[in-house]
Amino acid sequence: MRPSRGVGFMAGALPALIFSVAVAADDPPKGAIRVSSAEMVWIRNPATGLEAAYLTGHPSKAGPYVYRVRWPSNYTLPVHTHPDDRNLVVISGTHYHAFGDKFDAQKLEAGPPGTFFTEPANAPHYGATKGEIVILQISGTGPSGQIFLDPSQDPRKK
Repeated sequence: MRPSRGVGFMAGALPALIFSVAVAADDPPKGAIRVSSAEMVWIRNPATGLEAAYLTGHPSKAGPYVYRVRWPSNYTLPVHTHPDDRNLVVISGTHYHAFGDKFDAQKLEAGPPGTFFTEPANAPHYGATKGEIVILQISGTGPSGQIFLDPSQDPRKK
């Protein structure tokens, strides 16, 4: 029995299809971004001691942004707010976080790697690390900012 023309066509087209998919994988579409951990550029804020790696957009500008923040071990960030809704994921370490207008270590909840949480716009919150470096990934829509409830606790002013 002889194979039908359709089967022969498919058998011949399959290598071409695989080749075109392989070529397409090497040529990302305009606007595609890929940054490996090794390629991230960490910028240290001397006032806060935190480091940030901006992946797309920037929180100070209008539009969506995604960046990572590296917190040193045994670090405490006082009560503050942001003007935009934010989504956060703990990438590494254990991050401690709570909502409220006064820092209360008893209210801190541990977030191990993989934990997702949100920070609604203008909701007072605070965070801390204990004995290890923590990396958070933060996304939102800017412009954003950071407003400390007690301006005397703003690490940028020290």
